[in-house]
Formats: sequence, C-alpha cells, structure tokens
Amino acid sequence: MVKNEKGFTLIEALISLVILSIVSLMSFTFILNLHDYIRLNQVLSVFQADLHHARDFNMMQLNGSERMVIRIYHDENRYVILVGDVVKSQREFPSHVSVLHQNTISNISFNERGNLGQGRTFIFSSRYHERSVVFSVGAGGFDVR
Repeated sequence: MVKNEKGFTLIEALISLVILSIVSLMSFTFILNLHDYIRLNQVLSVFQADLHHARDFNMMQLNGSERMVIRIYHDENRYVILVGDVVKSQREFPSHVSVLHQNTISNISFNERGNLGQGRTFIFSSRYHERSVVFSVGAGGFDVR
C-alpha cells in the first residue's frame, strides 16, 4: 500500500533551516563589511572636498594674508577649518572612523601655488578597512589609496 505523502519530513526541514542559516550568516557579514566600506568612503569624500576647498581658497588669495588651514585633532577625532584664527567649519569623524598619525594635532595648509611643501600620509581606519590619504611633495596633489 503506497500512501500519498505530502510535505517535508522533520529531517528535511531541519537541513534546509541549517543551510538557510549559514547562507544568512555569510551574507550578513558581507553586508556589514560593505556598509563599513561605504561609510568610510563617505567620510573620505567630505574630507577630500574640504581639502580641495582649502587649496582653492589659498590659491585665490592675492595678498596672501589669510590662509585656510585644516587642523586635525587626532585625539578628539575631529577637524576644524580655519581662516586666520576664525573657525569657519568643524567636522567630527564618526565614532567608527579614526585618523592615525604620529601627532596629536596636524595642520594642513596649502600655499598660494597650491603646494603643501612637505609630503605626508594620513591613514583613515574603520572597523574592517583602512584608506590612506597621501600628499605629494611640491605638487599640491593628494591621492586616496
């Protein structure tokens, strides 16, 4: 006598549940990693825009009196944009992003030709990723790697 069986057995349901759990766990780790990468890139995009603005501002100053400086406070995880001694803007890095450097305070100031005068590297670190902002000597350019 052959019965008409419908549905899954308990073993089949448990095996499919285990497989689904493993795939979900793998995709969740990937999503966390991707989310961290996107947030770090957003921070770097804003920082790059501020660097471009400071460079352009300093190149447009004809008399050379007022310079725009980006001052990074590494211990406080923030930076300010100064024109002379006046704070024009202040930005805080999100708690998951830190800027690694040997100093506690770093100043970035371009001259009237758009150069820094010295090469340096800042490492932006998040939970899963690291990106470097490298300033070229004399060229005034910077590169995110």
